[in-house]
Amino acid sequence: QHIFDIFKSNKSIILYLIEEKILIIDQEITKAIVTFGKYKNNKYHFFFYPEIKDFLCDEDLKSIEKKIHEKIEDFNKKRHNGENDSYICEIVRKDSIDEFVIYVNKTNLSLRRTKINESIFETNEYLIKKRPTLIEYAAFYGSIQIFQYLRFNQVELNSDLWLYVIHSKNAELIHLLEESGVKPDD
Repeated sequence: QHIFDIFKSNKSIILYLIEEKILIIDQEITKAIVTFGKYKNNKYHFFFYPEIKDFLCDEDLKSIEKKIHEKIEDFNKKRHNGENDSYICEIVRKDSIDEFVIYVNKTNLSLRRTKINESIFETNEYLIKKRPTLIEYAAFYGSIQIFQYLRFNQVELNSDLWLYVIHSKNAELIHLLEESGVKPDD
């Protein structure tokens, strides 16, 4: 329990510790993952399903299995990747502007109001807590082409973007925010 408490805010590290047999999942840790708000809100019970399933009651087991449609091989691959597995997120992370424009036109996606859907595979706590917009997600991953497309389509640039852009370490995006007169929050 002590090791779990130390690394509880990082799913990737916990997964590594489990795989290296440094952390052993037991009934107490399972109870914390399934019942405590923070872990439940951050989808730990889905992410760590293979490790906790032996400790779950039938009701919890069925509830989780109903939402996990992945084959275990795909599930583990996505878990190790640690990123949102939705198609739109994959496109944005690759900064594939052509695929993005096709997808937006095909699905009639709102460029201004769309927020990134939750994913059980997301491990970045900032993205989990914030539920970013498309432009914020593009900024986070330094996807300059998609960021520019959104900007040219009148998606608002606001001070919240600074934290996302700083994460990307993309100097061009930082310069764009400065050039556009977007001021960071105090």
